[in-house]
Amino acid sequence: MEKIELYTKRLCLRNLSLEDAKAMFSYAKLEYVAKAAGWHFHCNIQQTKNIISLMMQDNPNSCGILSIYLLNGKMIGTIELHNYKRGINAELGYVINPKYSNRGYCSEASITIMRWGFLYKELPYINVKAAIDNYPSLRVIEKIGFKFLHDISHIAFDGSNIILKVFQISKDEFLEKYGE
Repeated sequence: MEKIELYTKRLCLRNLSLEDAKAMFSYAKLEYVAKAAGWHFHCNIQQTKNIISLMMQDNPNSCGILSIYLLNGKMIGTIELHNYKRGINAELGYVINPKYSNRGYCSEASITIMRWGFLYKELPYINVKAAIDNYPSLRVIEKIGFKFLHDISHIAFDGSNIILKVFQISKDEFLEKYGE
């Protein structure tokens, strides 16, 4: 697995590890967080460790799952570029501990991994999806500058049907807004 460390003024994004299990479990056990992320909530820390182990395996459809750390060493979430298709696109995904919401961390981490994806992985486009009622995520998506493409119907982990909004931003649009 490729080692990744990306820094901002307030954050460090680095490869997810088993050392992150306790911090991840603190928010992955919350039903409303899991539902918004599109997965089942974690029942115990061992389940979180098992899931992290799976996430850490090499996956040709992922650019890697990164932990989001405050510079003081506190892990507050995860972020990734998944559904990776070399030279075509990838999909942004993120989860942040609700204790750290509304502070701009998710936007900051997203912009950082997207810049890495566009410049290092040479992606021409990055997509993102969010449930129509996931207002915090939709706010991040709008703030970053993604363009709405369409809605899709999706069967969630619990078998329910949900509507997802699909967005996209091109490398040129991103670099025009954020520079290299």
